[in-house]
Amino acid sequence: MSDVPTSAKPIAGQADVVVPGSKDSGRLLRRTFVIALVLVSGGLLTSGVVELFFRYRESVEAIEELQREMAQGQPSRFSSSCGTSRRPCERRRRRKRSSPLA
Repeated sequence: MSDVPTSAKPIAGQADVVVPGSKDSGRLLRRTFVIALVLVSGGLLTSGVVELFFRYRESVEAIEELQREMAQGQPSRFSSSCGTSRRPCERRRRRKRSSPLA
């Protein structure tokens, strides 16, 4: 029985080994989870900011185009068909009223 070592000193080179179920194992898992959470959150935030930037640019371009068309007196592509001329709309209303299924 005297051959069994009784000291708790680690053997050289085994100090960095993580034993499952030990205190260091939970810390490593927690650190890995936090790193993954930070990376995913950063990616989502970056994606949202880039999308907002391009959506803003598209809105500004659409507003500029609309203002340019209004300044030139041309009908806008955003206006409804009833706003440009009333005759086609009046014809459609008459057809709807006169149809027997309506």
